Amino acid sequence: MRQFFDKRTILFLATLFVLSSTGCSKGDLSRSEAKKELSKTVDMCDPCVMKEYSGHDLGVRLLQLGYLDRASFTLTPLGENALGKDAITRDPQESYGWFSVAAFKKEIDEVTGIAMAQPGSGTAEVQFTYRIVPLFDFLRDDPRLAMAVLDQYGSNHLDRRGTVEQRDGKFIAYHTKGEANFKKYDDGWRVAHPIGYSNQLYLKIVPYGGLPRSLTAQR
Repeated sequence: MRQFFDKRTILFLATLFVLSSTGCSKGDLSRSEAKKELSKTVDMCDPCVMKEYSGHDLGVRLLQLGYLDRASFTLTPLGENALGKDAITRDPQESYGWFSVAAFKKEIDEVTGIAMAQPGSGTAEVQFTYRIVPLFDFLRDDPRLAMAVLDQYGSNHLDRRGTVEQRDGKFIAYHTKGEANFKKYDDGWRVAHPIGYSNQLYLKIVPYGGLPRSLTAQR
């Protein structure tokens, strides 16, 4: 009896089935895809740079440790060795006593929810949690100092917005939450700029711990 399908016919039909299945897929944004895209945004800064004054908590500690030069407000050789040569920078136009410090980094913890907009709109709102991690040992060793530096705006609301992770008396991370708008393009989902939100930030997050270096340079 003659074989009804040859191998080429079977392969062709299988390919059609796969393509059909793919085309019928909703293409909804997955949590893993959202987390990957969020991690690539400039807002999840590594490092996060913040403006600091020599008379504030962090400035005072840097001077005490001998990491900051009292005349130029730049890193000393000791500071470069302990923190890295790019940890502190100063614009020649900066006001006296002010400088920039790369003190923290931000990382996505997890995506906690995705709300798809109306069918076919290609938009979604993503809720997520993230952590702010200190880059300096002396900030890890002094949780009170780390919290004071994080709360650079003096709102004293850190406990309302997130939780502090400590271990063996050391500051590990500050965990808080944010939101992001996503838009679907022909090559996949990407974070979209929220309408009416800050020009400096693409994500709906509180800028605790500083801003990305590339943004602080845009004056």
